[in-house]
Amino acid sequence: MQNIDEGTFTLKQGPVAYRRCGNPNGRPLIAFHGWLDNLCSFDRLIAQSPEYDWLCIDLPGHGLSYHPPQNTRSHWADYMDVLHELFGLIGPGPHHVVGHSLGAGLASMYAGIFPEQIASLVLIDLIGSLVCEAEKAPLRLRESVLSYARLDQTRISTYPDIQSAIKARQAVTPLPDTLLAPMITRNLIQTAGAWQWRTDKRLLCPPAIGLTEEEIQYFLKRIASPTLLIAPEQGLVLNHPIMLKRLHHMSQLKLEKTPGGHHVHMEYPESVASLMANFFSIKSIS
Repeated sequence: MQNIDEGTFTLKQGPVAYRRCGNPNGRPLIAFHGWLDNLCSFDRLIAQSPEYDWLCIDLPGHGLSYHPPQNTRSHWADYMDVLHELFGLIGPGPHHVVGHSLGAGLASMYAGIFPEQIASLVLIDLIGSLVCEAEKAPLRLRESVLSYARLDQTRISTYPDIQSAIKARQAVTPLPDTLLAPMITRNLIQTAGAWQWRTDKRLLCPPAIGLTEEEIQYFLKRIASPTLLIAPEQGLVLNHPIMLKRLHHMSQLKLEKTPGGHHVHMEYPESVASLMANFFSIKSIS
């Protein structure tokens, strides 16, 4: 990567880490990573598309960014405040946004709230937020309450070395060591001779409340920007009928299918870069 600049934005609740790299004269892209990942998940994609001015963000609770205050919950709506404050600090929009998984969900929901602030969206394997079926809401809240109650008794996993932490993550994200190493290393901290996750453990708790599918669809209908949805064959979107139904609620959506799994931008960055280049070649995207 070229022209790397790392720093933090000072938000009301704490510092949010960023990495800026690529071509400072290129199209500016703001990138938001997935759940339990961090900004390093975009490293391989950036290497394949250095023509853009990349601004990659560690979301709160991830990477080197702040953790929300104690005795608070992690909820997608709280991220809307974070994105709104971030965009204000970054500068006048509208902004071009790239998101993967959680980052894609947040970006698409934000675009439904503030459509005038978004110039374009590139969404990788998620659109909208995760749904909460109305009849399951009481049990979902029960599960969340019990999960938060157990947090103080939850043992923190430690590892003798970074390689052991990578192996643990591979149990849920089956990618080669070389692909995971930068992202995993950024999510670790060394204490008392061992390595442990610096990620906010509240992220592992199920959310207390959520939106129904009908509510999510109303957010998506308000998105006014050209949108590219990259859907890997072994990913979430193409294998969840409810996600596919959401595509019909967006007037400027372009769906592109590609080989790969949920972390397709890490597995096949050249394919994702090519799809992005074709998307940005559209004259209506300025």
